Amino acid sequence: MIHYLAIGRFQNREPYDPHDLAEPVTLTALPEPYENGMEPKECRSAKLSEIEDNALLIMLAEHLGDIVANEPVSRYIKWKHPERPLYWVVESRFRDIVRYNPFLSGYIEVESLKECIELTRGVKGSQKTVNLFFDGRPDRIDNPKYFWFARDNGIGFGNFYANDCLLSSMSLAAGLDRLMLAPRFWENPEYSSMSNDDIWKKSGISSAIRNGHIDNKRSKVILLHTKSNDEKRDWTAEKFNELTEKLIKKYKGAVIAELGMRPIVKTNNERFITLESVNNLQLIYQIVKRADLLIGIDSSFMHMANACGTRSVVIMGRLNNFSYHCPYSGRFWNGDGITFVRAGDGEESSAVNVSDVMKAVNDILP
Repeated sequence: MIHYLAIGRFQNREPYDPHDLAEPVTLTALPEPYENGMEPKECRSAKLSEIEDNALLIMLAEHLGDIVANEPVSRYIKWKHPERPLYWVVESRFRDIVRYNPFLSGYIEVESLKECIELTRGVKGSQKTVNLFFDGRPDRIDNPKYFWFARDNGIGFGNFYANDCLLSSMSLAAGLDRLMLAPRFWENPEYSSMSNDDIWKKSGISSAIRNGHIDNKRSKVILLHTKSNDEKRDWTAEKFNELTEKLIKKYKGAVIAELGMRPIVKTNNERFITLESVNNLQLIYQIVKRADLLIGIDSSFMHMANACGTRSVVIMGRLNNFSYHCPYSGRFWNGDGITFVRAGDGEESSAVNVSDVMKAVNDILP
């Protein structure tokens, strides 16, 4: 009950009896420099045949949000085994997420879960894998042919959010301590050193900002992210369009920008822009980091916002067996900087009302 009053109610959860499970060691912080004291540093792309005999390999090739959320695993492993080289096995399209992590010696690129499975067969000697995949994970959701088989630890797709957030579940699945650490996003120094104006220009937002310019006041940038990799998480296009019109009307001069390669908002207002052509993950992170607010469904960009502290409103409902889950560790787990707008009565996200989302926005932005 104390845990619920201190944390759960700020996530709009319902109180329930705790699970009668043996509690593993829980880590919410690490000693320096593993907590904060390192600067981004580009690491190398490597092949399995090139790495050290005592190397450790983090196995988590996808998805974008999973990789961002599980960044603390690299710091935890390096803290536990500072003398051993550490590599991240990652899909090529996500390599920029791990590329500047100073705790890694490098990363190994693959193109599919099948390649991950084949790669593990080449691990030899004292090389070890840290497997963050859940047991039974398919290579392709729409046409599964290869499956990942992990240790039998009782954590899978049917119950993983019963072990709290995504990071804690996946760290337990890998046989690690229960990690509740805040994620970090390791930035490309070239992008992090840019001014806001340079980032807006590079991303194409500058024109919309000029259209919204009022009395020399800085334009607010409100981001929308509307599509996830699981339609059960999604809100409806009609509701996102209604919300967009309300935001344009309420916040004079504000720019509304939709992230993602599958835009659904349709409006001709000059202060709205879609960023579907922006697919550089480091640039997307800078956009999220410098925005005034992110509104969206549970997705990868919410994990980015958690890493950088951008204020967020997340629209959530039932996902398979889970109705009042919280995917995020760190600040968002503690309800800091995020408002959960949840569907009631076990309904999916699509049942959330526009008025409830707008109220959450109004409570954050003056």
